[in-house]
Amino acid sequence: MTELDISIRQRTQVIRFNRPDKKNALKSDMYQAMTDALIKGDASPDVTSHLFIGNGGVFTAGNDIAEFLERSKGGAALATPVVSFIMQLPQVEKPMIAAVDGLAVGIGTTLLFHCDLVYATTGYEPSVASFANVSLSSDSVFRDGSSLQMATVAGTTGSGLTAGLTVAIA
Repeated sequence: MTELDISIRQRTQVIRFNRPDKKNALKSDMYQAMTDALIKGDASPDVTSHLFIGNGGVFTAGNDIAEFLERSKGGAALATPVVSFIMQLPQVEKPMIAAVDGLAVGIGTTLLFHCDLVYATTGYEPSVASFANVSLSSDSVFRDGSSLQMATVAGTTGSGLTAGLTVAIA
């Protein structure tokens, strides 16, 4: 198995995060492969839906911070594959489904907002802390509206913080 397994099973494109030793943290090449797979799957008559799934009891811990730090030292444009993926999510025409067990952090939580259906086990642990202090202006960079989606899907408390994603998705 590779770090990202992409296959078609019964007309569903399965995108499996396969870095359980790193809590399925996503690297730039994984973002690019997912973007390409979504575009190709949407264009294929053999694919009727897309399924995101983790491995090892974790959906995804989000971005691979070690890669972000390493690439930033060399001045490499890590943001390009990440932004391309985020920009592709609202463009996907076929249903997106997520099967979630364990952690869903950062982009892992953002991805769930774009899915048409989310199956979550009792071991699902959403990380909404990263959205608590994010303003809508940061979404204008990616134009995916994640912070707005968080409030819309899960609601807010009187303080403006997100109320509860688990209830909204369960």
